[in-house]
Amino acid sequence: MMNPNNSKKTNSYIRLAKFAFYIKGELTAKIALTLFAIAISVIQAFMLAYGTSGVFSGKNAGSVLRYYIIAAFCILARSLLAWKIEIYSKKVAGKAKAVLRSKLVEKLIELGPRYQSVKRSGRLQSLVTDGVEYVEPYLVNYLPQIIVVVLSSLCIGGYVLLLNLKVGMILMTAMVIAVVTPYLMLPFIKKAAMEYWRGYAVLNAQYVDAMQGMNTLKALNASGRKGLELYQSADSFRRRQIHWTIFSLISSATIVLMMAAGKYLTVGVATFDMAGGLLSQPGLLVILFLVIECMRPIADLDLAWHASYMGLSVSHELFEILDEPVTIQNKPGAKTSGIDEGFPGIEFKNVSFRYPARTEYALKNVSFTIRPGQSAAIVGKSGGGKSTITNLLLRFYDVDEGSILINGVDIRNYSVEYLRSRIAIVFQDTYLFYGTIEENISLASEHADLKQIIAAAKTANAHDFITAMPKGYQTMVGERGATLSGGEKQRVAIARAVLKNAPILILDEATSSVDAANEFIIQSTIGKLTKRYTTLVIAHRLSTIRNADHILVFDKGALAEYGTHDDLVTRNGTYQQLLNAQTGMEE
Repeated sequence: MMNPNNSKKTNSYIRLAKFAFYIKGELTAKIALTLFAIAISVIQAFMLAYGTSGVFSGKNAGSVLRYYIIAAFCILARSLLAWKIEIYSKKVAGKAKAVLRSKLVEKLIELGPRYQSVKRSGRLQSLVTDGVEYVEPYLVNYLPQIIVVVLSSLCIGGYVLLLNLKVGMILMTAMVIAVVTPYLMLPFIKKAAMEYWRGYAVLNAQYVDAMQGMNTLKALNASGRKGLELYQSADSFRRRQIHWTIFSLISSATIVLMMAAGKYLTVGVATFDMAGGLLSQPGLLVILFLVIECMRPIADLDLAWHASYMGLSVSHELFEILDEPVTIQNKPGAKTSGIDEGFPGIEFKNVSFRYPARTEYALKNVSFTIRPGQSAAIVGKSGGGKSTITNLLLRFYDVDEGSILINGVDIRNYSVEYLRSRIAIVFQDTYLFYGTIEENISLASEHADLKQIIAAAKTANAHDFITAMPKGYQTMVGERGATLSGGEKQRVAIARAVLKNAPILILDEATSSVDAANEFIIQSTIGKLTKRYTTLVIAHRLSTIRNADHILVFDKGALAEYGTHDDLVTRNGTYQQLLNAQTGMEE
């Protein structure tokens, strides 16, 4: 009985081949060029055979020379075609990789934070970059070469069969064995190649972790231990690579043996038949030269097959992503209006939610209302469910129970794109992309001009420090905004939120990781912004949210208290305990 896992993996190879339909026009052209080159090679073989036969039979030099001249032109034409095919293959490869990466990135974006939160970023990175590179030879070289081999072998082998049945049968048998051998070795190669890819992906993920956490490793004096861990992973990867190479060489040796046997047996049998009068001298020479040309496409197929091993091993992980169901989707007829006019209101009704692979609830039976134009602050201990509110409002996740309403409509009834376009957010851990300050701010509005960007920066109290830089808004910020301070990054993020001009503003602990001077600047900015939006402020420093219209106090996923600062202080409950604890720490 067939192993279902093996069947699934084999099917993934067939599915991988279907990506060739995205470049079918280019592959068809490449196949036509290659077959044309083979046709020229066949003409060359005939010319060399007739020319050589003419020499042996004593024909005059003029009649013999023309055959060699035509053969020389064929060699030149083949060289030009080989150059053209190589250049064309690079272009086709570029398109194939662009299609694959586009499909992968689109799916990862659709899956969103929910999927990526349980995956190592280094593994996803290695799949999108190196994994796609490994798939390219399979699509661009191996698949078209199969068609080339089948057509050329049938034509050349069929002609040799007509010349001599025995020689033709030997040649066809050798070609079939050479072509089929890689598939017979596939179960062994597949396992070794998949282990190779897993080892490579893990090694890449560990390397990315080490590079991103270099400061931490140095500060903890742990770089030596991490280096040893990377060395052990690299050594394990080396052993897998050697193991994989053994099977690869066995397959190659078998193919080379069949190609050699096909050449020498056919020529040997043809020679005996000519000696016995069963084959003419020109026929022997034609077979001699045609066998060489017949085996050439098979040798190219073998090279393409070996280059495709890693692509086949990557396919299961590629389809694991492409087959992952998208949990956050638009309903049929999803609304694309309703949060446009005035201040929106937000309501949580009996909301319960827990993260994937977690048993405890992040939020349990939570209900509260933020009226249009009001500002609400969410406070509580770490792990109390504060940031989960943001994740649910943006529909990075959907609630397990209950509903979230904006303007009285369940947010699942809005289109995801429209919902997120109406919410601006400043995260605690601001992410700036490699590029200029202007480019980072303009991410919030595709068509914003520099005048609008400057206006947003002024509102965010960022304009002064930006213009003080030598290149102003054209200053490069480096990866993750490495060239800016924490406070500067936060003000750029606030400018980005202002430029988005969305009616709902979420400030997710926007001042928790900045110094006192920057906190004062950011806090004064927030004070101005809360009057322009329906605002949700997730706060760690309680002193920053005293003026909020409502304060929601969370404890272990439940809404413990709800009210204004003055109300909560008089109750002497959870909020007062948090306030006392923080005041004591500050003192």
